[in-house]
Amino acid sequence: MRKLIYMAGPDVFLPNAREIAEKKKSLALLYGFEGLHPFDNELETSQLQPHLAAKKIAEENFKLMRQADAIIANLTPFRGISADVGTAFELGFMIGMNKPAYGYSNASSTYAQRLQALEGPLFMSPDGNLRDTQGMSVENFDLFDNLMLGILALQSTPRLILNSTSEDGIYSCLQGFERTLSFMASDLALY
Repeated sequence: MRKLIYMAGPDVFLPNAREIAEKKKSLALLYGFEGLHPFDNELETSQLQPHLAAKKIAEENFKLMRQADAIIANLTPFRGISADVGTAFELGFMIGMNKPAYGYSNASSTYAQRLQALEGPLFMSPDGNLRDTQGMSVENFDLFDNLMLGILALQSTPRLILNSTSEDGIYSCLQGFERTLSFMASDLALY
């Protein structure tokens, strides 16, 4: 029986999101997995108040995640310097259920590098902390994102793939996704 993997990421917001979802599901099959995607939920929400529509979508995604054996999360920075907040939540939800969690990012720069590119020069304060232009301390662990996401890269068997790609295809590039599937196939065979 194929392992079920929940596929999370900001690519659900792309203009061709359904096409990308189908490509991901096809790739998952090649590696022996069945992909579960938020688009698998056939929901009619147009007649609902926005907050009720959001609740219904979330509940259906929770059902998919509970059904899944593992998660693969696209942690490419989205609308800022960090991973999509919804994707980070889904990743935490799965980790909270003790399910194997894997991620990839199509941006190989560190969190601090992206912050500096966005806000300007960072500086080392007298107390030894790296700080931004507002004087706020900056996580400086040489990780791709906040340390709570970065821990994926620090596990004894790292579960994070960093894939550098061109800016124009950063959300639709499937190289990191496929590299992660390949790693998952061998890693999950141990379970």
